[in-house]
Amino acid sequence: MKTATFHIVPLPTEIADAARRAVNGGAVDHALITVDSPGSSPCRYCLRWAKPGERVILFPYAAIPSGHPYSETGPIFVHADGCQRYSAANEYPADFRNGRVFRAYDSKY
Repeated sequence: MKTATFHIVPLPTEIADAARRAVNGGAVDHALITVDSPGSSPCRYCLRWAKPGERVILFPYAAIPSGHPYSETGPIFVHADGCQRYSAANEYPADFRNGRVFRAYDSKY
């Protein structure tokens, strides 16, 4: 039997920082939201649930470039006030271990 391996990849720092600049610049496709309920806004940078009262940015993001299978643009969240990027690449984030579905890709997307 082959053991499965995986690598957790949080949102790149450049993308999170660009989203923060965009919302501060008034980009129409970036919304600044104050979280009002737990478990509603998963930050793709620190890979934890934003807590009620925290501010997040909701914006469109394509994790896989166009022209590849499974390429799509979808809405994601990132903390507006900054957070520490998730660094445990071989460990599934604790906040998302219950009740979450995730999609796995090979190195070719």
